[in-house]
Amino acid sequence: MYDYCILDVESTGLDSEIDEIISVSCLKIRNGNHVDTFNLLCYTDIKISPLIKKLTGITNMDLTDKEYSIVIMEELYDFIGKDVVLIHNATFDIEVLIGDFERNGYSYQSVPKFKFIDTLSLTKNHFSREEVLSYSLENMIFVMGLNYKPHNSFDDCMIVFELVKLLRDSAKPELPRPLLQF
Repeated sequence: MYDYCILDVESTGLDSEIDEIISVSCLKIRNGNHVDTFNLLCYTDIKISPLIKKLTGITNMDLTDKEYSIVIMEELYDFIGKDVVLIHNATFDIEVLIGDFERNGYSYQSVPKFKFIDTLSLTKNHFSREEVLSYSLENMIFVMGLNYKPHNSFDDCMIVFELVKLLRDSAKPELPRPLLQF
């Protein structure tokens, strides 16, 4: 009924062609309940900037004994299985994942795919501009009164989990309920 995964990645920056994944989290949701977690930090050769360190709380020292992100991708895709994946601002996360594969010798066509729904668009359909300043997860924490740290991949997944419950439970008539029954 409500079975899906929620995915979030953090990277060394905003350029998917050069920046690398430093954190990936995925929640498995069954019948509307969080039942399993995939949560790993990933090594990078790129020096993490002070801005990314401030946003994510991740330093290069935190990553010294971790695997490169490409090494854990098979495990991540096994975790996701055939589930639909919910991602907030999916364009960024998908581009970073594709960039990671392409930098490691995969062609775009050979990058593993999964079905996903961008919760950013669902959020825009639900909340008017008068109700929220922005549709970012950081702002949604404030709107929903949550206590999570934005730009932490696990916490971002939890924010999306809470957001989806709110959207599902209070779907406006103009937002078709089937969109929320993954």
